[in-house]
Amino acid sequence: SFTQNYKNDIALLITLRAIKVCHSLRNWGYISSSRCASCSRIKTIDHCFLNCRRAHSVSLHFTPLLSALLSAPFVPNCATVFFYQFSCPYPKNFRIALFLIKTILFAIWKFRNKATFHNVKENSKAIIRYINQDIRKRILLDQHRINPNVFRDLWSHPALCFLREHDNLVFKF
Repeated sequence: SFTQNYKNDIALLITLRAIKVCHSLRNWGYISSSRCASCSRIKTIDHCFLNCRRAHSVSLHFTPLLSALLSAPFVPNCATVFFYQFSCPYPKNFRIALFLIKTILFAIWKFRNKATFHNVKENSKAIIRYINQDIRKRILLDQHRINPNVFRDLWSHPALCFLREHDNLVFKF
């Protein structure tokens, strides 16, 4: 699989509505409040990954990159983020866009857990920094792990990264 299993798992659980957020955790008696730790609204799955001001800021940051990958405007909503209902004329770009969306969802989930269970409140810039580092690590790992021609076929895109002379990698984000 192009995307790591733990990111696929989170994406599948979100799609199945099996992710437990504050609203359901409170109903089960695990936590005392169903309010979002970031913005004090009732935290549902849609709120956690799309509507919370922190998640919304993260989505806005990556929307230009996703739009460039998909060759069409990307609008983050339930259909596009949870069910991948968007068209892309190029399979490689579609695969990278899915990887990016799943990475964003995982990062939001990770930082949501920090806020909910450990009282660590980091802003959207921290999530964006984490996502950027995670993507760069994956690309750098693949650069050393696979053949340069295969790497170009997998990852090279003008909005994401490209290889210069002597296989020097240049990130665009």
